[in-house]
Amino acid sequence: MKGGTYIAYQPVRSTREISKSLAFYLEMSDPANYPPSDLSKTVQTVNDILQGRSERTIDSLLAEVESKGGEYYAGEIKGVKKDILAFQAQKQMIDQPYTKTSAKQYHFRMFEHGDKPLKIVNQRLFDWAAKGGFPPEFFEGAYFDRVTIYCMPDYTHCLDAVFQGCTFAVCRMNGIHFEDASLYGSEFHSCCLSGTIFSDSTLANTHFYDCIQQRGGFIRSRLNRCHTLDCQMVRVTFAESILDGCSFDRVQATRIRGLHTATITQGGATEAECRQNREAIYKALAPTEPHPNKTALLHGR
Repeated sequence: MKGGTYIAYQPVRSTREISKSLAFYLEMSDPANYPPSDLSKTVQTVNDILQGRSERTIDSLLAEVESKGGEYYAGEIKGVKKDILAFQAQKQMIDQPYTKTSAKQYHFRMFEHGDKPLKIVNQRLFDWAAKGGFPPEFFEGAYFDRVTIYCMPDYTHCLDAVFQGCTFAVCRMNGIHFEDASLYGSEFHSCCLSGTIFSDSTLANTHFYDCIQQRGGFIRSRLNRCHTLDCQMVRVTFAESILDGCSFDRVQATRIRGLHTATITQGGATEAECRQNREAIYKALAPTEPHPNKTALLHGR
């Protein structure tokens, strides 16, 4: 795609959401070739094109959408094209570190969380800090409430941070350390997690889509009903972590570490279903360690 302008470091829609919009226009304008019963397949195909995993180009896809549905959805399609341009611009910046710093001290509202109150960070405050530079310890001891996070300084520490309903959108995450952190109902899409570590943390209903995860990983963390889809995972560890009801689909995994030390289970399921889930995870991740023996499987390892 050519043309268009874009301001750096802004929240962008995920290609998965954009794909749903494009699939809708194709389905409505050409149901013979894009039947509603195949919606999930159409979304996957379109998403692969937007992510560069297909031989087909984005320009070719948009030409088809415009020729079939442009007369009825011209305005909507124009908006989607802007979303794609924004995504592409943000993706091009993912190799460039965010280097802005600031000595500004913010007056945070506080959120009572156990015996240690947390600083409340909403979208307005995050955008303001991202524009001028994050002050030291901005991400530590903070409660992020439905915030879209699109930039972080390298080697940021998120000690004791809570992320509720947050989206990490096409974000460079180099050497980020989530320590004793909690992530609930959150999502990572098209992020590059290089050396990013989740240690002694909790991730619940938190999903990874179209991400690249290199080194780092999960150490003594609990992942509950987390889904990883269409991601690349290289030398990622799961050392002594708990994976409860998790799934990994269409992942490209290389040299996965520590899975033999992880507890893999599925709350509320039968032992046979739990064993099936463990087998599926091992098959998807193909770890470098030997597969656990039967005794370990019986004990949820």
